[in-house]
Amino acid sequence: YRDLLTAIGATKSGELTYDGSLLDYQMSFVLYKGYGLYIPYEADNKTLRNDGVLFTARAGSSVQSMGAGTVAAVGECAYLGKYVVIDHGYGLRTWYTSLDTVDVKAGDAVEKNGKLVTTGTGGISPNGTMLVMVTVDDIPVTPYVFWEGARMFAK
Repeated sequence: YRDLLTAIGATKSGELTYDGSLLDYQMSFVLYKGYGLYIPYEADNKTLRNDGVLFTARAGSSVQSMGAGTVAAVGECAYLGKYVVIDHGYGLRTWYTSLDTVDVKAGDAVEKNGKLVTTGTGGISPNGTMLVMVTVDDIPVTPYVFWEGARMFAK
């Protein structure tokens, strides 16, 4: 997983598209487990630190880009399941994991609110959830301060 962060971090889009806020998924999905909490990972019978935010998401739910950017990577691994990474410039990236269908490919430009994927299953996320991560210079960070209105919890 750390190797994956480093490898994807080595690719830079050069575009500075971050506009000061990221789409807050609490407007569309229910927060299931917050950043930094631990998650049981049944595939390895371990408990792992959640480097993102888990949202309750029915399989097949449409997911929009949290901000404009360039698709830095599309792939699949045991820890994340199918994933898409968007580079917003300034070292800021958003990661969308546990996916079913992916409507973008590496190098594509995406708009804020543009459809990227549909949710599925796989990786560390329990069935019925979607893991979203934010990284800055390839280090996972709490996403709450980047969300529109910087709200930590839903109203």
